[in-house]
Amino acid sequence: MKMTFTFKPTSWLWALLLLWSTGTFAQTVKGKIIDENQQGLPGVNVVEKGTTNGTSTDANGAFSINLTGKAPILVLSFVGYTPQEIPVNNQTSLNVTMKTDNRLLNEVVVVGYGTQKKKDLTGSIASADLVAFKESPNVSILQSLKGSLPGLTISQTNRAGDEPSINIRGTSTLNGNTSPLIIVDGIIFNGRLSDINPSDVASVDVLKDPSSKAVYGSQAANGVVLVTTKKGRAATKPSITYSGSYAVSSPTVDAKLLRRDAFLEKIRDINYLTAFTKESGYTAPNPAWTFANSELFPVSLAGVNSTNDYDWYGDLTQNALITNHNLSISGGSDKTNYFMSGGYTNEKGLIKNDDYGRYTMRINLDTEVTKWLTLGANTSGSFTNFFKDAPDMNSIVGTNPLVLPRDENGNYRINPIGDFQVNPFLSAENDRYEVQSRLVGNFFGIVRIPSIPGFSYRLNFGHNLKYFKNYAASIYGAGQTGSASKNDATQYEQTLDNIYNYKKSFGKHNIDVTALYGYNIAKFNNCLLYTSR
Repeated sequence: MKMTFTFKPTSWLWALLLLWSTGTFAQTVKGKIIDENQQGLPGVNVVEKGTTNGTSTDANGAFSINLTGKAPILVLSFVGYTPQEIPVNNQTSLNVTMKTDNRLLNEVVVVGYGTQKKKDLTGSIASADLVAFKESPNVSILQSLKGSLPGLTISQTNRAGDEPSINIRGTSTLNGNTSPLIIVDGIIFNGRLSDINPSDVASVDVLKDPSSKAVYGSQAANGVVLVTTKKGRAATKPSITYSGSYAVSSPTVDAKLLRRDAFLEKIRDINYLTAFTKESGYTAPNPAWTFANSELFPVSLAGVNSTNDYDWYGDLTQNALITNHNLSISGGSDKTNYFMSGGYTNEKGLIKNDDYGRYTMRINLDTEVTKWLTLGANTSGSFTNFFKDAPDMNSIVGTNPLVLPRDENGNYRINPIGDFQVNPFLSAENDRYEVQSRLVGNFFGIVRIPSIPGFSYRLNFGHNLKYFKNYAASIYGAGQTGSASKNDATQYEQTLDNIYNYKKSFGKHNIDVTALYGYNIAKFNNCLLYTSR
């Protein structure tokens, strides 16, 4: 929403008061965060409460953040330390000491095909603090994990709905696969984490070293990411929760293209040896030099003699917006727990036609049939739409303001600047229909034998079905002769796990033994049709 105010010169005081009341003054706060040993803490998340405005501390624990709220509060969070909320109160410098959260040692984390307390672990396991990102309008759970776990690297994406790559403790191969194994609710998940609604996720644990991930074998060579979704609580009344957000995003660096005058000046500066006189120390223009002496192509030279000043960047970008709506209901009786949710996400990227939509639904249910038998199901559906083709940023920055996208007849120029660069508007004119639908049904049963305390048997039976539809048509394809394609594909995976577990305590000592036998099968069918004139 854009608002315009007009003030008389004598009303400057009222203008300042209005700016203050709307919280639009920017306030810069610097500081340092240390631990109990007076050592700087790197990687601490520093977020302005109620916003997505945040940063993290550097290697020495120092940070700097520009605040925009009227009464800003900084939320500090770091794995293994107690989160803190610090009111700024017009301060420009803050020094904060983070305290170790001893309660974390008693927290239960997912490890292998079971759970353990952190204090009993010897392997390297990191748990994400998702509470710190509860109010952030994140499209994917990976956005919340970025920069929040030591040793976990998540790449940057430049398209709406893209799935970033994940590395645990750096790249371990030059040409091989570096992606970690993804486990969702105890079942191997060979899909996009972006298909999971972030509001449905209860916890994320990362297994990083050989001892903690050995139970998964060689497929976990690059680490394991364990995702656990929410479930209801026993003996609680139904709880209905709605969350919605509307966010505006912008590039970190708004590197717009040069307009006509600046572009011509750049060309002249590049050719300074001939465009300026040597006698003046290359500061005075050479009257004999013209743009015809540069390396501009003829079509661009024609634009020099005209008044062309086309804004390619402005016409090929759009307002980047993110809309989220999530509704859930959870609860349970003495024997049954349930969690049901539905979500809708729409993301418009910076580039024209870079639009992404996602619908999700989830039903998690478990019930204690008898004292020795528990049955449950974790089911979900995700339906995504990538809408249209978006121009490539490289083709946008390869243009110049001296040329126009269309010719005198109103048709798009194929190579507007006269070289191999294709007009970025061409891809925006393509017809495209791309949808992906994923249905997941994981069913489990847990058997406990009363005569053998501590022993349990769990059967997991998982199904993962995905449909791909990608239809495209372009009048500029196949060398500008026109082309069309139709791609229908299905992917089905089935997992069966037999898990035997025995736990026994002897005073301060514990025995926890897990044995597993199972299989995983995958089928992929693809039908591709392509035609051109």
